[in-house]
Amino acid sequence: MMKSLVVLCLIAVASAVTNHPLSDITGVLGTFTVTSTFPDTAAAPVLAACTYPTTYDSSVGTLASFTIVAAGTYSGNNTVIGGSVTFSNGGDNVVAEFSCTPVANAFGCTGTNFLKFLNSGSYSPSITLQTATSNVYTNVAATAAAVAVTATAYVPQTVSAFNFVTPQSAGCDATSCTGSPNGTATLAPSRANTYLQAFFRSTSVAATGVVFSTGVSVASGAADFNNGGTSLNANIGGLIGGVWSATESSASIDTEIPTGATFALSAQVIEQSFRGTYYNEATIGALQSSATLNVGGTADTTAPTCTVVTIAPDTITSDINFVTSTLTITCGDGTGTGVWIKGAFATVSVTTGNGGSQTIALQGFSTATSLIGVPPYISGSLTIIGVWAVDNSGNAALYGSCGGVSGYDSLGCTPAGGSSSASSVTVSLFALAFVAISALFA
Repeated sequence: MMKSLVVLCLIAVASAVTNHPLSDITGVLGTFTVTSTFPDTAAAPVLAACTYPTTYDSSVGTLASFTIVAAGTYSGNNTVIGGSVTFSNGGDNVVAEFSCTPVANAFGCTGTNFLKFLNSGSYSPSITLQTATSNVYTNVAATAAAVAVTATAYVPQTVSAFNFVTPQSAGCDATSCTGSPNGTATLAPSRANTYLQAFFRSTSVAATGVVFSTGVSVASGAADFNNGGTSLNANIGGLIGGVWSATESSASIDTEIPTGATFALSAQVIEQSFRGTYYNEATIGALQSSATLNVGGTADTTAPTCTVVTIAPDTITSDINFVTSTLTITCGDGTGTGVWIKGAFATVSVTTGNGGSQTIALQGFSTATSLIGVPPYISGSLTIIGVWAVDNSGNAALYGSCGGVSGYDSLGCTPAGGSSSASSVTVSLFALAFVAISALFA
């Protein structure tokens, strides 16, 4: 599937990773050029109407759906496949997405969202349309003008108590972390469909590039991780739209924690349809400063090393069908526990239609090679600017730069700024023009 990007971040999770210049990988061949045999010269699509509720209460425990209905026409290859409405008020930008079905030079769209407005008051709309030819049209004016939404601000639940047992011996043994760890928390107000996650970042292992996490459903405001909670697992991740999201996750049976490590704590409350409130290490640290996990499975504290990055072929022609090239990243872990996963960051410049330039993450993979997939009608280039690898003990190496990509805070990436309240943590359809040359994985 194509990997696209929601920029956005509020608070980064600090991390310690072994850093190298990209030039330390002597075999880098990382520029990939695409030309299209079907350039798009069609006129911009016409949006006839876009309707949605004019009031929305984000403060209630059980939300009403925010449904968008839109329709319009297109010409030539400029088939409209989706869009979004961004509602803005005082620096808060709330994105509501919709998908479209094209029929005979016309398109109909619908989308259901559960939004998180951070301010009360009037939010002005801005409409974006995305076409199958990777054209993006922003600030689209509908024939029937879109109207503002009067919003009632979201009221987050408060974590009033956080008591994780320390030193901790539950949840993990010498080879895995398949049991539930011991810990409790208190949330207020009590709301249905709530899930509490706890995150643990090692402060004593220099090369650690993962954050360990566990979670529990909360029915009445009191959370007990050891009673129906999940097991502990290692994650590469970061904040996307103010929600901490695991970009890559290891299975609990394969998760080994550093022996006797001290961990800084953070947490997150997830409500209906992935509306999340993240509580950083300072916030949770005011309730409990740290935790020590005495039972661990690894003494490996050495990061892996990478030697080769190639894309072959490095020149390709896009046509009416999806086409691919092969990305190879070669990394080793010496006498360590073995490489778990690796990936790359790339700058993409799209010259087709309303293209642009953006830095993206090529999704992590554990095999020797992966595929870079190119959608139809694309012209542009991709240049590797960073490479990363993480071993089975959670040690990480980063070569070069992340380029401001969100979702990789644990690797030491500094995310780009942006909107604070996307409606979900899923990747955005409407960044597609910037990631038209993106990772496709079997």
